[in-house]
Amino acid sequence: MSDSLLTIGHLARAANVDIETVRYYQRRALLPPSGVMRGAFRYYSAQLVDRIRGRLRKRKIKHAKARHRAQPVI
Repeated sequence: MSDSLLTIGHLARAANVDIETVRYYQRRALLPPSGVMRGAFRYYSAQLVDRIRGRLRKRKIKHAKARHRAQPVI
């Protein structure tokens, strides 16, 4: 990704998540604060798209492992 700036909506769309997911990650300090404000809008680095996608991949892997461990052995 280039280092362009995105609004929260564009960031969420590019990462294929809901805006609330981006806000949740910010509240949990999983994403750095934007630091760039123009008017009433916050702008985010496009590099965060890859970071969000990486977090989602890790979460999916973690859940898949948990499901696998929970399955009874026959």
